[in-house]
Amino acid sequence: MPAFFKASGYNTWLFGKHDGTAMMEVGPVDRGFDWYCTIGGGYLHKKPLLFTPGKEEWTEGWSAELITDAAVEKIRASGDTPWLAYMAYIIPHL
Repeated sequence: MPAFFKASGYNTWLFGKHDGTAMMEVGPVDRGFDWYCTIGGGYLHKKPLLFTPGKEEWTEGWSAELITDAAVEKIRASGDTPWLAYMAYIIPHL
């Protein structure tokens, strides 16, 4: 899906858990995402491991709020460029 939108001129972003996007050693960028902000560290919701391109760090805050804030920031910065945001929250699994 992200590769299709990317080919049509969209910014493509992944936010949240990265299950399925790193399968078979193929990461989010290889699947067509321009940028990603994913959560690691299992089901840690407070102080999760946050991955962005070229960076990984343990972060203060709740995972749902961190990825939502990152998505809002990307949307605001995109201007008139069309975008696709794939949001994968961990919290529904609880």
